[in-house]
Amino acid sequence: MVAFQYAGINVEHISFDSSQNDDIGVVLKQTSLRSRGCSFGVDVIGRLAASWNLPVITPVGTNADLANKNNFPTLTRLSFGMNKFSQMYLSIFRRYNWTDVTIIHDVTHSFFIIAGDSLMIAFQYAGINVERISFDSSQNDDIGVVLKQASIRSRVFIVSCSGDTFREMMLIANQLGMTTGEYVFIIISLFNGDSLGDFSWRRHDSLDEANPFITSMYEAFMIYASVANETISEGGDLRDGMAVTQKFWNREFRGLDGSFKIDSNGDRNTDFSLLDLDGTSVEYKVVANYFGLDGKLVFNDSIEIHWPNNRGPPLNRPLCGYDGNDSKCKKSELSTTAILVIVLVACLVLFLLALMIIWRKHRRENDIRSNWWRIEQEDLLICKFISRSVHSIMSEFSLSKSVGKHSSTSNDDGLLANKAIYKGSNVHFKKFETKHLNIDRKMILEMIEMRDFNCSNLTKFIGLHAKNQHILILTENCCRGNLQALLLNDSIHLDKDLKMALIRDLIQGMTYLHQSNICIHGGLTSNSCVIDSRFVLKVTGFGLRRLKQQCKEIIRHDKIILKVINIENPPFRPTLPKSNNKDFSRGIDTLMYDCLKEDPQNRPNFMIIGKRIKEATGFSKNHNVLDALLKRMEQYANNLEALVLERTQAFLEEKRKSEELLYQVLPRSVAERLRDGRPVDPEEFNCVTIYFSDIVGFTDLSSQSTPFQIVDLLNDLYNCFDEIIDSYDVYKVETIGDAYMVVSGLPILNGTKHVNEIAQMALSIRDSVKCFRIPHKPEKSLQCRIGIHSGPVCAGVVGRRMPRYCLFGDTVNTASRMESNGEAMNIHISETTKMLLDSFSEFDVKCRGSMQIKGKGLMTTYWIKGYKIDITMSDTSKSDLSQDSIININVVTTLYEVLTPLYAVVTPLYAVVTPLYAVLTTVYAVLTTLYAVLTTLYAVLTTLYEVLTTLYAVVQTLYAVLTTLFEEITTLY
Repeated sequence: MVAFQYAGINVEHISFDSSQNDDIGVVLKQTSLRSRGCSFGVDVIGRLAASWNLPVITPVGTNADLANKNNFPTLTRLSFGMNKFSQMYLSIFRRYNWTDVTIIHDVTHSFFIIAGDSLMIAFQYAGINVERISFDSSQNDDIGVVLKQASIRSRVFIVSCSGDTFREMMLIANQLGMTTGEYVFIIISLFNGDSLGDFSWRRHDSLDEANPFITSMYEAFMIYASVANETISEGGDLRDGMAVTQKFWNREFRGLDGSFKIDSNGDRNTDFSLLDLDGTSVEYKVVANYFGLDGKLVFNDSIEIHWPNNRGPPLNRPLCGYDGNDSKCKKSELSTTAILVIVLVACLVLFLLALMIIWRKHRRENDIRSNWWRIEQEDLLICKFISRSVHSIMSEFSLSKSVGKHSSTSNDDGLLANKAIYKGSNVHFKKFETKHLNIDRKMILEMIEMRDFNCSNLTKFIGLHAKNQHILILTENCCRGNLQALLLNDSIHLDKDLKMALIRDLIQGMTYLHQSNICIHGGLTSNSCVIDSRFVLKVTGFGLRRLKQQCKEIIRHDKIILKVINIENPPFRPTLPKSNNKDFSRGIDTLMYDCLKEDPQNRPNFMIIGKRIKEATGFSKNHNVLDALLKRMEQYANNLEALVLERTQAFLEEKRKSEELLYQVLPRSVAERLRDGRPVDPEEFNCVTIYFSDIVGFTDLSSQSTPFQIVDLLNDLYNCFDEIIDSYDVYKVETIGDAYMVVSGLPILNGTKHVNEIAQMALSIRDSVKCFRIPHKPEKSLQCRIGIHSGPVCAGVVGRRMPRYCLFGDTVNTASRMESNGEAMNIHISETTKMLLDSFSEFDVKCRGSMQIKGKGLMTTYWIKGYKIDITMSDTSKSDLSQDSIININVVTTLYEVLTPLYAVVTPLYAVVTPLYAVLTTVYAVLTTLYAVLTTLYAVLTTLYEVLTTLYAVVQTLYAVLTTLFEEITTLY
């Protein structure tokens, strides 16, 4: 009291006696009459201290004006400042784009007034459109009126009042319908249990929360003591307020709840939290934190703000304004006369519309009952000839038809003249077979719609003609056939203009069809696209699906259509070859792939196809197709000579390919006779050598493989054999399954060389089989049996279609017996062949012995082991070698003879040991696993033993203690 008076402070002293139960309320009322609040007192003290150059450290003083250190140069505040408090609010406003704010504060406490004034100034300085409304809760002001006033100014309310008052405000706001998510309320709360909100002071223990202003007062004394000691130790003057104050600023100190920092303006850096009242509980949850040191608002990722009805943050300004009278939302009202006129016009339109509907329905009914679609026999003249143009096209493509590249798949493919004359006009008909024709109303309506189609790219429907068990569907005739015939006609070159025109016609026709009630075509192919005399493409074959279901039509599907119909997995789709055709850009290729997608939803419709083609090609819808066609025909006439030369060269190339193919089927000399038209008489050959081979275990291998895998295996194997026989003077007769037959010595004689050629070829084939691996079973080796026999045969060409050059005679049967009675990977030969081979002395031939051959009796046969190792040399050669070289050759020869039988013994032993090794390996793995299990069990039992031992020691000690205790009790007793 004395110190404050000495300092010039206006101070009053009020005392009370708690032991006498003095009325503390009266004391507080007297205090409130003498002071307007903390910030006002700090303002006066701060100005006096600046004048006297004295340092001031205060735990209060939140007013924003106190942050101006030009007026308060020696003031240091340890409480939060409204200037930092406002920055947190501004961070929230910036996040949600709120620019219109209303401050609602109570006037019953100085803090509420200070908060309202400070935030008002800060918001205005930041450019926020802010309004302030005050009320007096002690006078029972109507809070509902306050909220209504605020609602016509903004949707964001900053509230500064006590906790009880705020709760009452929110209840009134709920009654007014302001808690549905359109408004947001932000209440200022200093701390739990403060004098500005909940007045309860918990007394659960002695460590209840303390008032932060009290802790700040303690921290003020502590930091002043620290700075005072520092000043004295430096020899400074404690009466120099400016110097002492500068030691407080921009510095970090240790407080009661951790470190805190005073910034360069002498204010404490304070952190704030944004709390949200969840709709499912009555507790606030921290959703964001504002860090005063960084000036950043950081939201909690794990907890989000609860917006009512999940509407999200409210708009800064409602769409229709704060009062709902925005001009954008006002509805223009019509006069009574205007409404009457509109009603009369609407009634007139409805009457005309109803009249039109009735008239159309009446006309439609007359159309249905008229049987216009029925074509009588006397009105129809069917043409039983093929047109000249169609005949020329068929003759031009007779060669391509013969090789099966193109074939007609239906009776309306555009090549056959299914034409008739109806009332003097050419029409096209399609024939069906039916036992009973049932034409109902729905089918007639469909025929009417097909007749009334107004699209130049769809064929006109003429009608139906029924006779006996046949029915003819008559449509518009297009004299140039279908699109397939046009594409196959090499005499007509389709340039880019004509191609785009045909594609455009197809797109327009299908777009019109898809937009009609028929919707789908059901069989769109190049056969169902016909060309008229003006080279306009028209789509045909659509509609009347129910009629066609009653009829029978013979349809032949090619392989591609069958694959699509059978729904293979994965789905079959044609592979589009990469084309270098400049007529089509990359966009067309991409469009073709998109149209082949499996999911129909991902395929573009014809309207999108038309747009994409226009973007890719740049062609408009109205380019002149006839001019482009005539120009192309003129170019064709000018280049006719070059075209004829090109066709001639193509013909010669095809002829060469055909001859090469024929030479692969028949011997060249025989093929040339057949080509020249000369007869091929059977010939007898005195001595030839025939080779037979097959695959060992082919039946078992086939049962374990798919047909495709067997075909791939035989194809790879026989390709390998074919490459080998090209190096020898032999002729491949045929292959039947896994059997492979080759002959040497015919049709061109080669003396006795034929046996040598076959023997060398057999050794090469055997060696290649050792290296051959089965594609789908690479771990399994392939083995073959080979049989060879020499003797006379008779050969000749058999058959006209697919003629074959065949061998006949006992030599063929004997060679086959040599193969069937042979062994795997051995070349089995007859005695005749062995005698012929002896004249060459190149081969290592071993006698097999006598054996019974089916159909031949007892025969002596031999094995060809390989080529001989000839170490016999002439005297001249021996003189050129040293004695050591001759010894080495002898040693190698002896070693080979010793190792050969040893290898024969080891091979079956290896076959026995290999599965035994696999079994032992499995047993070892099982024993290893069992050992690991036993080791683990041993460790568990050891641990259990140690636990039981410890438990036994504890029990033993406990027993000794109890025994001693029992004895003492007994003695005492």
